[in-house]
Amino acid sequence: MEDGIKPSDKLRKLEVMGNEVFQQYCGQYYDGGISSFYLWDQEEDDGSFAGSVLFKKDGGKVSKSGMEKGVWDAVHLVEASPKGAQTEYKLTSTVMLSAVKKDMFKLEGNLTRQEDRTLATKQGHVPNIGIIMEEMEGGMRNSLQQ
Repeated sequence: MEDGIKPSDKLRKLEVMGNEVFQQYCGQYYDGGISSFYLWDQEEDDGSFAGSVLFKKDGGKVSKSGMEKGVWDAVHLVEASPKGAQTEYKLTSTVMLSAVKKDMFKLEGNLTRQEDRTLATKQGHVPNIGIIMEEMEGGMRNSLQQ
């Protein structure tokens, strides 16, 4: 697409690396599923960027627990603003859960959380985003299990 939005070359490299890393995360934490990682430059010319990390796990038709259908979707939106040796990250995460147990119940819901955190830029943006996202999603998963 000629007139589509494309990330700068630097961000595109981060995007490719992030897609590899987050697909591995998806395989480990979701026992499969699919993931996507997208980045785009912010309008400011200070190295700021934004992006999204998306996960989808479809539990299939019947699971060991007798669930007829279960789907977990996670959407993580991040804004990154480099400030010298550190970067300010703003993460907004939403998880959407749908579970059906035949003739017993149908459960659907979502949960959204937001966090701002400043981390050292030298660690790298993909690892930093991954750390914040993993902690956020773990807390959200625990909230839904209670």
